[in-house]
Amino acid sequence: MLNPIKGYIGKLVNEHNLSDDDIYLYLVLLVSTTFAGIMHVILFFVMLVIGVNFLAAVNILSIIIYSYAVARLVNKKHYKSAGIIIAAEVIFYMLAVSYYIGTGYYVILYYFVLLFLQLTIPYDYIKTRILVSVAIWISIVASLLIGEYHTPVQSILSPQSGTLLLMTNVNLSFLGVVIELLSSNAIRTIIANSNTVRLEQYKNQANTDSLTGLYNRRYATDFFNSIIKKNLDASWCVAMLDIDDFKHINDTLGHLAGDEVLRNLSATLKKRLRKTDSLFRWGGEEFLLFLFDVEFESAVKILDKISEQIANTPLAYGQNAINITVTMGVSPLDTDNIEASIELCDKRLYCGKNLGKNTIVFCDA
Repeated sequence: MLNPIKGYIGKLVNEHNLSDDDIYLYLVLLVSTTFAGIMHVILFFVMLVIGVNFLAAVNILSIIIYSYAVARLVNKKHYKSAGIIIAAEVIFYMLAVSYYIGTGYYVILYYFVLLFLQLTIPYDYIKTRILVSVAIWISIVASLLIGEYHTPVQSILSPQSGTLLLMTNVNLSFLGVVIELLSSNAIRTIIANSNTVRLEQYKNQANTDSLTGLYNRRYATDFFNSIIKKNLDASWCVAMLDIDDFKHINDTLGHLAGDEVLRNLSATLKKRLRKTDSLFRWGGEEFLLFLFDVEFESAVKILDKISEQIANTPLAYGQNAINITVTMGVSPLDTDNIEASIELCDKRLYCGKNLGKNTIVFCDA
């Protein structure tokens, strides 16, 4: 159930560029106004059942007001107007109920739900909320005076009807407070969790190559540190791989063909390597491979099979079949000096280029 809310929060961030506070206000007020509208739908039917048709009509007006408030929130993100509309509607409704049927059915509880909203939802500056709170307090006093000195226009016809109205008011007021509390805390938690997920996504995007989806060079430092901290006793091997004659592919078939070669090669390498191995796009047509927990001789055999598969599997591109070969330089990984091991691989790679390409160099000449 929370995933759609998280997705909606992501949409608010991406499409509307809303801050965390704006998202919180928007969602809390949306929940509050929606609940208030549903509450008046319930009260509409209750008033019809107990025979107070005038207040049933007032509830229809309240439903229209809350629909307008929700529309302003959804379309315009007007938090202040939504908060004031809620307060004004409750004051109007409570005074109408107090005047028409009196205050003997705990209708006054709705005022305290509204006060609670003023204290917990910062929809506007504190000055505005204080003024609204004062207006609510004056309305409470006015309702009490109306109940004390004014004879209701219509009395409730039966004890059963009075009990129904009383229980409706108590339960809806209780639900109003609970929903405000729970939704407020839940939305804060969801926003915090969504921020954590987004931060991780941004971090992953920064650490991966957009074309191939592989780790990029920016992530190397973190990766090297993880090797040093977690895998000191494991045997690692490292290989530098370069696509042979890649410039020729770009020059003859275009850069889109070159991009397809890079994507295809990346997919092949990911498929052939183990989950415990790691693969980087090191730059241009160069790739860096880390093979975990493997002896050097075995690593060379693994890479030789991968190189053979690449050479024997032309890439279909339009009407062309692109033959791809790679040259690699391989070395055991010195976890105390990872950069030196990579530099050694690089030297062996260029030695392989000078030897005629499509080869693996694993020792110094």
